[in-house]
Amino acid sequence: MNQEQVDSRLKTEAVQSSCVRLEQDVPQMKEESEEQEEELLPVIFTFCAQRELNRLRYRMNCVPDSSAVCVKTEETEGDTEQSSDADCPHPHPAQTETETEGDHRKHTQTAEKPKSHCSVCNKTFSNKQDLKRHSRVHTGEKPFSCSVCKKTFTQNSTLSEHMRRHAGDKPFSCPFCLKVFVSKSNLSVHIRTHAGIEPYTCSVCNKTFAQKSSLDIHTRTHTGDKPFSCPVCQKAFNQKGYVSIHMRSHRGDKPYSCSFCPKAFTQKSHLTVHLRAHTGDKPYSCSVCDTSFSRNSHLSRHMKSHIIKSLCV
Repeated sequence: MNQEQVDSRLKTEAVQSSCVRLEQDVPQMKEESEEQEEELLPVIFTFCAQRELNRLRYRMNCVPDSSAVCVKTEETEGDTEQSSDADCPHPHPAQTETETEGDHRKHTQTAEKPKSHCSVCNKTFSNKQDLKRHSRVHTGEKPFSCSVCKKTFTQNSTLSEHMRRHAGDKPFSCPFCLKVFVSKSNLSVHIRTHAGIEPYTCSVCNKTFAQKSSLDIHTRTHTGDKPFSCPVCQKAFNQKGYVSIHMRSHRGDKPYSCSFCPKAFTQKSHLTVHLRAHTGDKPYSCSVCDTSFSRNSHLSRHMKSHIIKSLCV
């Protein structure tokens, strides 16, 4: 894949003009008469689309682009001593969603050092520590265990990120929508949606996605593939997370409680629907007669009555 093909795949026409200025009203606090009052104030955040584009280029094809300059900061991205139009002499697969040119530079600096080889798949690594971590993929070893739920992990860093979920700690906040994340890499992927960077396209319906994992999940809706199954009843699901939610029904775990009545639910979405019975909220409206419903399934059932009537006329 050459530079032009990579740019086309990454939809560069949407982000090529260096920095994108996005304005968003976000909650800010201001002092007034010794009391703090919440007010929506416009906050302008500059997102360097060119920098994010470079990040994706390196992930997809190891394409050096040292000449890219952020207009807002007037900083040159990458190593200026590296040729901007030369092919990378050390092609390598990206390991994460957010690999940057700095990661690539680290790779080229160690390219000539002796390599450590995996005896199973012959994959090479720059040091023995990386090889040791990789070998756990083959052995299934997960030496790092969560003290709360006993879930195990191959890397300590993954365990640390997991522990934040239990603690409710999400230190990384999106400057556009204030959505928070447990890791910086998750935030970086999320920001692509605001900049319109969705490089992964479904080959069936052409729907685009900001990350490959989202495309993989979506593709299963076309193929009907359900690779994750419940160990108790063998019910299959297209997402691993759905298995965890389903397991609550076997354990009798209902973490979502109604604030109006003693009823509790295994899923937050079920609680949301239930709350409408107390609040009277009916967000689903019929486009024919304006009748409203608390559930989308009730609206679908109602719409069939209009279809039947039209056939009888």
